[in-house]
Amino acid sequence: MANIFINDNLRLSRLGLQVKDSESQWTDLHCQQGRLDGACVVYSVVMSLLSIGYISNNDIDVSKNPNPDKRKGKGRLLSRLLDENGIVRDGYYLRTMTKLLRESCPDLKIGYHTKEDYFLSIIKDSVENDTPVVICVNNNDMNHGITVVGIEYDNNEKVTKLLCLDPGFSIADTAYWNCVIDVSRKSSGEYPYWYITTDIKSKVEILEIITISETNED
Repeated sequence: MANIFINDNLRLSRLGLQVKDSESQWTDLHCQQGRLDGACVVYSVVMSLLSIGYISNNDIDVSKNPNPDKRKGKGRLLSRLLDENGIVRDGYYLRTMTKLLRESCPDLKIGYHTKEDYFLSIIKDSVENDTPVVICVNNNDMNHGITVVGIEYDNNEKVTKLLCLDPGFSIADTAYWNCVIDVSRKSSGEYPYWYITTDIKSKVEILEIITISETNED
């Protein structure tokens, strides 16, 4: 029997998938390429920061916030993501994003992990504690950042699916996720897992992950 756990900060309503932002306003969580200037990792980090209430929808609306306050960590980060690095042709590696987050926002706790043997346990523990996880999936055709917001697991609590928000694709108003990473069977070879969206079914590996939370949490 399959069991599903979704980040408790998320709400699915008649308006679609939403979270309460830093201004205590319910706002759309999914950010699709074209809404923000930047690469998939930037979108995934923005969705993560929205989900923990660190930023608001107004913060990422350049028409309402054209000049972020660089005296504050959040403003420095947004300025670097949306102004200085607005168009990222080749994308970010998560190691680079981790460095940027740590330099800009000392009030955030950023975990960076590259040891594959621990990925699934870290993701499970993080999601169950409502901590967003950004993962980088890779194969010969892509190096892509997505945000894990839920997990599927079996009766033995073994993780079988990662339920993700993928900034490269739209999401239905009735869905918590628009991308699945099938980790139920680890195939031999370089790309052991299946990356699944409405348009793409492809074997991938998970290269690196980051977890994002606020340091003032208990």
